[in-house]
Amino acid sequence: MTIKTYSFGFSLIELLVTLVIVSVGVLGVASLQIQSLQQNREAFFRAEATYLANGLIDRIRANPLQVYTLPIAQAPVAAGSCVLANCASAEMAGYDLAEWQCSIRSVNQAGATYAACAQLGVTGALPLGSGRVTQLLATATTRLYEVEVQWSADSNATICGSRAGSDPVCQSIVVQSSL
Repeated sequence: MTIKTYSFGFSLIELLVTLVIVSVGVLGVASLQIQSLQQNREAFFRAEATYLANGLIDRIRANPLQVYTLPIAQAPVAAGSCVLANCASAEMAGYDLAEWQCSIRSVNQAGATYAACAQLGVTGALPLGSGRVTQLLATATTRLYEVEVQWSADSNATICGSRAGSDPVCQSIVVQSSL
């Protein structure tokens, strides 16, 4: 007489194949999570740069008697605070530019805080960022300004705006406004 036995469950090979399939899926989800975090970080910096550029345009609009100009990658220049004190139009322009530069980047390449930023109490928001302001047109009725904000999308320790050529890892936002 023969006895038939039925085995229920999984064999070792089936378990190994399932384990491989599940681990490939988990690695795919982890890769998507990393890309999502990187894109979120880039979107945050882009929004911050847009906010900073538009903020300076508003400051220029509020102080129409002065010409605002600033070359790229210049260190913030010390300026007196105009928050609690009355400032002349030229002093306000200097304060606006110094605070704006410190809002972009408040530390140098070595990681030390600029004296102007420490005096103003402003912390920078963009990694290795830099800003530029140019008056493109000035007539009796119209002034055209271009404001550019750059920041680093990599871990290179060189401030954007002072790198050689147009470095593709430096992100940039350019806002033009007619005032």
